[in-house]
Amino acid sequence: MFTQNATVRYLGYGILFGCLFPLTATLFDVWQRDLSLTFQAIVLVQRSQPLHWMIDTAPLFLGLFAALAGRRQDRLLQLYSELQYERTIAVQRANEVQHHLTELQKTYQQLQQAQQTIRALTLPVIPILPGVLVVPLIGTMDTARVVDLQNTLLPGITHHRADHIILDATGLEALLPNAVIALEQLTTAIQLLGAIPIFTGITAEVALQLPSGSFTTRHTRVVTSLAEGIKVVQKHQQSA
Repeated sequence: MFTQNATVRYLGYGILFGCLFPLTATLFDVWQRDLSLTFQAIVLVQRSQPLHWMIDTAPLFLGLFAALAGRRQDRLLQLYSELQYERTIAVQRANEVQHHLTELQKTYQQLQQAQQTIRALTLPVIPILPGVLVVPLIGTMDTARVVDLQNTLLPGITHHRADHIILDATGLEALLPNAVIALEQLTTAIQLLGAIPIFTGITAEVALQLPSGSFTTRHTRVVTSLAEGIKVVQKHQQSA
């Protein structure tokens, strides 16, 4: 504890160093007077020369000044320790924040993968017959979902060499206006790939949401149910 406290340590050093002044002055005075180095001689020179009394206070003042310097160093060391502690805390908090950010990023990636999986499950491309794909349209269709359908369906047409695509709207609840345009562009792309788009199961509610003339081109068939759509496909294939 003594060596760790600069105030006490410097006080001791100051006192020890200050003792050299009265000791040296007393010994020099004893030698100057040609006296024997005895206790009586030391007392004699101290009584006969008042200047020694001032010199004798050197350990006190030097110890005091050294203690003040040690106290300042203790304060600096304390401030340094506090700064080191705060730096350690800041580093720990930064690491915790980085850990949380990493966890959030992983969670975000998992959510994106889950959304992609959900989109794939809600817009499946099902081969039911050779050259025939069925795509159930479920829930509310907006532009984003039509784009997802396009990214899944168009490669599927090439992969399965499909010539008939049945877009079954039996489970479709709403078709947003911007999705109608995207869906019409999709049917055009289907035709450009050599397949025939067939819409089935459009409900009255969805039909009322469609602009006049939607999906009524001679290359797009619209029938009442999925079963009717399959019959249309079979007739086309038999006639071909």
